[in-house]
Amino acid sequence: MDDSAIPTNFIDSISIKWNEVPDTAVYPFNVASLSSLTTLHLDAPVTFFCGENGTGKSTLLEAISIALGMNPEGGSRNYLFSVKKTHSELHDYLAIERSLRRPSDSFFVRSDTMFNLITAMDELEDDKRYYEGRSLHRRSHGEGILALVSRRFAGNGLYILDEPETGLSQIGQIALLCEIKRLVGAGSQFVIATHSPILLCTPDSEAFQFDDEISRIDPKESLEWTVLQRFIEDPERAIDEFSRL
Repeated sequence: MDDSAIPTNFIDSISIKWNEVPDTAVYPFNVASLSSLTTLHLDAPVTFFCGENGTGKSTLLEAISIALGMNPEGGSRNYLFSVKKTHSELHDYLAIERSLRRPSDSFFVRSDTMFNLITAMDELEDDKRYYEGRSLHRRSHGEGILALVSRRFAGNGLYILDEPETGLSQIGQIALLCEIKRLVGAGSQFVIATHSPILLCTPDSEAFQFDDEISRIDPKESLEWTVLQRFIEDPERAIDEFSRL
């Protein structure tokens, strides 16, 4: 087979089956960015969803994970715990185009349900398998994220992360970026919702900005990058401008 014909990603595109949606005027179908969604083509091994809070990034990420069979509150197909159902019905109306390549590992990480995920991991004795018998509850939130990615993620996997930078210092975010890069080299694909300009520097990545619509952008043209750049160049002016918003 020609090398160019060998699929590199596990999922190639995501779209909403609008002809099956019963009511487009209700949440989450009335979220501006999602209402504009036709088809997102995932061309890079790392895809970022960027944008302000409430623009639909996490909602879409969560729906992708559920549609692929992962637990809504985090984990893989083997995790069945549920503390509180908060996910939307968007997953029922997603069409995900998969390549011929299949992942040998998959995992969904939600920042807001990490505590519950770690508790479930302890019950499954993942702490013994991956973390030398030391529960991630005994680590800080940021340390837990890094340990999860560096020790649990095995490569040749599909990994979906919702704001994984939460709790991480700048150095920690660089360490996470390096782990993502390592796992991509081991044949993995990532879809990540983030506010981190550091993570947006990940090699071989692409970004989609969520606003009134979803648009493909250069990661360094994202809202996260431009706001940070303005702030670093002139903090006093940036503070003054934002205080008047």
